[in-house]
Amino acid sequence: MNSKALLMLCVIFMVSCSDDLANDSAVKLVTIYINTAKTQCNDDGLSLEETSSYLTDANIEFTEPQCGYITGANYPAVCGGVTSNIYIFTIQEPDLLESENLGFAGLSSLDSSLGYETVNCS
Repeated sequence: MNSKALLMLCVIFMVSCSDDLANDSAVKLVTIYINTAKTQCNDDGLSLEETSSYLTDANIEFTEPQCGYITGANYPAVCGGVTSNIYIFTIQEPDLLESENLGFAGLSSLDSSLGYETVNCS
């Protein structure tokens, strides 16, 4: 094999290796949520800080959390009744199973008749 052919093989090998590395470094992000457990007319339930700490304590990195609520579900207006309030986080897909073990669920797992909207956390 001449040196020109060997050089060409080396270049092809290097390009294919760099493509594999580039594909491995692209981590898919998923959006998860957890119910706040807040009830109507009450100042109860989980805080954003508390639910954030579930992820932090499990060494799961997340983006700035958001507040929101599930749409498409009707709840009777009664003090002590459930709400559709949720906290929303974006994490790396490899951490999804661990987050589910902590009580979170993927937003993509919502029933097709349901959706969600974000609101200001107050």
